[in-house]
Amino acid sequence: MATGDVYEGNISHAAVGGHGNTNNIQITYGSSGNRAFDEIARRADNASLDSVENLTCYNGTRVDVLNRLKSWATESSGSPIAWLHGSAGSGKSTILSTIAQMLLKQNALIASYFNGRSNTSQGKTTFFATLAYDLARHIESTRIHMGKAVENNPKVFGQSQQSQARELLVEPLKAANLPSDDVRRVIIVDGLDEYRDAEQQKQILQALSYISTALRESSTPVAILIASRAEQHIREVFDSSDMKANSLRLSLDGEYNADKDIQAYLAGSFRTIIATHPFKKYLPKNWPPKGTISTLVSWASGQFIYASTVVKFISSPRHKPSEQLKILMDNTSGAKEAFQQLDNLYSTIFRSLDSSATELRETLHIVGLVLLLSSGMGFASEDASIRQSPAFVAKFLGVEPIKVRQRLLGLESLLTVDEHKDTKGIRIHHASLYDYLIDKSRSGSFSIDARAIEAEIVETLLPPFESIWSRNSIINIDMQLIFYHAEPTKRLYKAIKDCDLSKADCSNRLIRLYYMPDLLRAIRQAEFPNAEQLYQLKLAQYVKLIESSLAVYYQDEALKIALIASVFMPLNDIMMNPTLFVRMFGLEAKAKASDTKETVGFFLARGCDESFRLVMEDILQGSDWYIYGSEFTDTALHLLDCMDEKSP
Repeated sequence: MATGDVYEGNISHAAVGGHGNTNNIQITYGSSGNRAFDEIARRADNASLDSVENLTCYNGTRVDVLNRLKSWATESSGSPIAWLHGSAGSGKSTILSTIAQMLLKQNALIASYFNGRSNTSQGKTTFFATLAYDLARHIESTRIHMGKAVENNPKVFGQSQQSQARELLVEPLKAANLPSDDVRRVIIVDGLDEYRDAEQQKQILQALSYISTALRESSTPVAILIASRAEQHIREVFDSSDMKANSLRLSLDGEYNADKDIQAYLAGSFRTIIATHPFKKYLPKNWPPKGTISTLVSWASGQFIYASTVVKFISSPRHKPSEQLKILMDNTSGAKEAFQQLDNLYSTIFRSLDSSATELRETLHIVGLVLLLSSGMGFASEDASIRQSPAFVAKFLGVEPIKVRQRLLGLESLLTVDEHKDTKGIRIHHASLYDYLIDKSRSGSFSIDARAIEAEIVETLLPPFESIWSRNSIINIDMQLIFYHAEPTKRLYKAIKDCDLSKADCSNRLIRLYYMPDLLRAIRQAEFPNAEQLYQLKLAQYVKLIESSLAVYYQDEALKIALIASVFMPLNDIMMNPTLFVRMFGLEAKAKASDTKETVGFFLARGCDESFRLVMEDILQGSDWYIYGSEFTDTALHLLDCMDEKSP
């Protein structure tokens, strides 16, 4: 696909009949009708297919969805309305422009409206005036009827959207007597969601539904194709009984996987750059490097706007493509310029929210929290969707789930919230949203402080150890990762100091062997002024937590030697083989069972986690469980005996 949706600079407003007008229509009816039609032309936007005629799908991409829409357009008995919806940047405008050009060649397109953010004339009187003007260009016989409608009702443009639809489109189309040749004529509307007024969007959509019903009742073969983001108020209209029964829905986010199309587009674009770029002779051999396209496809998250932005940046005629690509792959500051179009998209979406300053900050806070919870940055769970669900986010923030849902209204193009279940995850559509939000130079007033949010995560989850770090926990934290990013605030320090590690559920081996050691290691590496003192305090609590386990290993000589060897000696190859490990240390059945017992075992035979090993080094060298030199000697002699047994 050549580009994604149009976001800036591609749709400009030009008053028809004024400077820059390229639509020369010869009016042949009476002077009063002429003047009346001029009123329609004066109010029309330059938002027809002409404004996006260069916007077409890249050859060989979007084949499935294009074929489905072509099939729908030619089905005389098919649904009279089709709704193509998808998240921002998914390529809706490009798909509709491609279909429109196909239908135009078949004389099946009778009117189109391609809206964009740069269209500054989004008034109540412009939408149906624009459709009517374009209809008159394609079906000349409708012009006189439109002119008469305005002449008879000069105030039509100030009336409801449905009244405008009836006077300017329905009645003229009925009077035009379209031939009943089983060929449907199609009206295309793209970018309905770009209207800033949500109520106006609903009114236009309801008026389009009225057009479909009225023309169907008069046996006028006209179908309507609409593309928009699946925002809540738009979904509500499509979920109404009449629209639900008479519309086809196609989702770019679910039904049509864009990854293979994006890969084809990127591969083709790189071939074009190699063949035609002014600096092609400076490109390294075997450029781009292996794996580059796959990485870019992954980063695109199914959004063509990302892929098209990447291609525009790399193919800049003023720069070497190899250097431009390196900037992107290294994520250096120069990449900011590459994603200006993407940044404008995100900023526009957040700016369009009908929220107070306080509500907007709450929204951004929730989005930031969901991004961190869903990114794998320090979180693990049997069901990953739980940790990014409205219910969990609400519990985390101490609010009701309905408030989380309310704050996310208007962001349907960026994320999906399950309509019915608060326990289902909030799904972020764009992997690049996180990079935008954490970089204040890109997002400005919409930026989030990721380090502060991560500190808040730890502050919130540390105190209630009995409930959070339990056997049936819905969330366990990889503190190494969280602390790497978290801001070392006084509140975070206090939260760590106040929590008592000895009260955690030691019967859960994940907590005992992985999460606790990770936490301790993270505390020691944190940027607190007295991190070592805090570490020693928490280490003592951890020793108290696992002292019953330590006692089991110290009471069995073979287990004790196995513990010392596992902690202090490089036995990775042995520990990757549980059978060899058991035989090497002569573990009896009872000792073997103790090592793998869920409630007390260290599971040494399965391998020793790095954080656990480092923490145990401190415990075995500086606590009541101190290992003396003679015990190291016994361990070394045991290992030498094992080596002698294997010698020829």
